[in-house]
Amino acid sequence: MTDPAPYAVAARTLVPDVGPQGQILATAITTEVCGSRSLGVAYVAMNPLLHTHAHRHSTSDIVVTVIAGTAATVYGEELQHTVVHYTGDSMFIPAGVLHAAINLSDEVVHAVETRTDPHFHDSDVELAPGLDPTVGAIAARLQAEHAAGLLCPQPGAA
Repeated sequence: MTDPAPYAVAARTLVPDVGPQGQILATAITTEVCGSRSLGVAYVAMNPLLHTHAHRHSTSDIVVTVIAGTAATVYGEELQHTVVHYTGDSMFIPAGVLHAAINLSDEVVHAVETRTDPHFHDSDVELAPGLDPTVGAIAARLQAEHAAGLLCPQPGAA
C-alpha cells in the first residue's frame, strides 16, 4: 500500500444514507475513499424533532460536533445522562457506551461524526430496541423543555 495523500471532500457530492440507528449519514472519509488508516468521518443531518434508536458503537470511539442546530445526547445503560449541544459543541463517546441523539428543534441539525473505525462500518453499531420507548419519552420531554426555553448550555460551554 502506498502512503495516503491529502484528500479533499466536497460535501455536495456525497450520497446520504440512513444508518441502522435511524439518522442520515453521508460518509466522507474512510479507508476505501482516501486511504485513511485510523478515522472515519461522516456528515449527519437529523430531521426536525427526530431521535435515533438507542445504540452503541462496539469498537469505535466517536466524536460528534454540531455544525448547526440544537440537539441532545442521552447516554448510559438506562440513558440516564443528558448533554445538550448547541452549534459548535463537540462530544466524545467512548466505544461501548449506550446512547441516542435527539433533535430538540423544528430545524435540521447538521453535525460531523468522527469514528475510530476507518471504514465507518455499520456493523459496529449495536441497537438496543428495548430502550426505544425510553428514548421516545426522553425526547418528548427534552423537546418540550427546549421549546419552552428551559434548557441551558452545559457548564463550561460558551
